[in-house]
Amino acid sequence: MNVFFVTFQRLITLFILMLSGYFMRRMKIIDEETTSKISGMIIKFIVPVLIINSLNIEYSSELMKNGIKFFFAMIFIHIFALFISYIVIKILNIKKIIAGIWIYICMFSNGTFMGFPVLSYVFGEEALFFGSVAFIVFNLVSFSLGVEIIAIMSDKKRKDTSLKSLIITPSNIAFLIGLILFITPLSFPSPIIDAMDIIADLTTPLSMIVIGSHIVKNSILDLFSDWTAYVCFFMRLIILPILNLILFKFIGFNYYMAGVAVLITAMPASAMAPSIAEEYGGDAVWASKVVFLTTLGCIVTVPIINMFIV
Repeated sequence: MNVFFVTFQRLITLFILMLSGYFMRRMKIIDEETTSKISGMIIKFIVPVLIINSLNIEYSSELMKNGIKFFFAMIFIHIFALFISYIVIKILNIKKIIAGIWIYICMFSNGTFMGFPVLSYVFGEEALFFGSVAFIVFNLVSFSLGVEIIAIMSDKKRKDTSLKSLIITPSNIAFLIGLILFITPLSFPSPIIDAMDIIADLTTPLSMIVIGSHIVKNSILDLFSDWTAYVCFFMRLIILPILNLILFKFIGFNYYMAGVAVLITAMPASAMAPSIAEEYGGDAVWASKVVFLTTLGCIVTVPIINMFIV
């Protein structure tokens, strides 16, 4: 089994889930209001549970040390992506309702469902710890700075844009709980842990169902004819991963952690992007389009990026 095959398997699974959402919307099992409520449920409840789960591992001082280094490396990657994508949208004069979710998609990849099996194959099981750290950074940054960017740049403003509202979020509270569990002997009883595992597993299927539901609003021509989606596609899958690879090699960052970080950034757009757009005033239909295109395209681009890493 190689990177191409692992990516292809995940791709097929994602598309089946996406088609489930598409047909449920066509059959009127779910509607726009239901889709919006599912989006809110993912962001405000299911993802926080997933964050706590990702920190439910045995404490190690060496892992803690390397995890902290990787944590700051991933923050740097997100800020770098923000800077580059902001320049691009200004040059191209991208309309406001798309601009925020464009930046969000460039900043945040589908590093868990798509990324974890590829990381495991290329770097071994130990890489999944760093994948979990990357996921923690994703949630800390995406549900604070990420959603704020979408809200500011779209026509819909958040009701509460105070510093308190950026810090005290369900995801950040979940991170604090998870961190306490990681560095202390404390733990939840087994029934609670089992229930949290089940809830956390809902993230990917529900996110893809939301995407499928939004795709109903696009014709086949719309999916493949929007030039803005293609530029964002190249930013997400090719330009930013290559820039990150060059940057990490230039500053002499550890090969192993740099490779993991770059491979995570080479993954398709976050499956939660349409839900985030729906919740905070971005164009959820356009976001679904880009998630669809990048998920389809990564089967070619990920193996290519991997050749440069290894």
